[in-house]
Amino acid sequence: METQTSDTSNDSIQQLADELKQRRDELKLKYNLGKAEVRDRWDELEKEFQQAQSKLKQVGEEMKDSAHESRLQFKVFLKNLSERYDTLREELKN
Repeated sequence: METQTSDTSNDSIQQLADELKQRRDELKLKYNLGKAEVRDRWDELEKEFQQAQSKLKQVGEEMKDSAHESRLQFKVFLKNLSERYDTLREELKN
């Protein structure tokens, strides 16, 4: 039962990471056409996205054995980054 919970939790983290990558890819296209003042925020988000990708690879194995709290913290990190991409997307619409 523990393994199933861990697998489900890891799957949801991977799903969040995949959704984040999709948002990022969409914004990357708009960024190239975007306003100059948005570029600094994009660059900051890009750094964090790269860190998230590295962490996901690095933590993948560790998450199998790590505490539930660690997985939750990483999910919160991914959701926060995703929300910031959404905010930037809304600003690019204007």
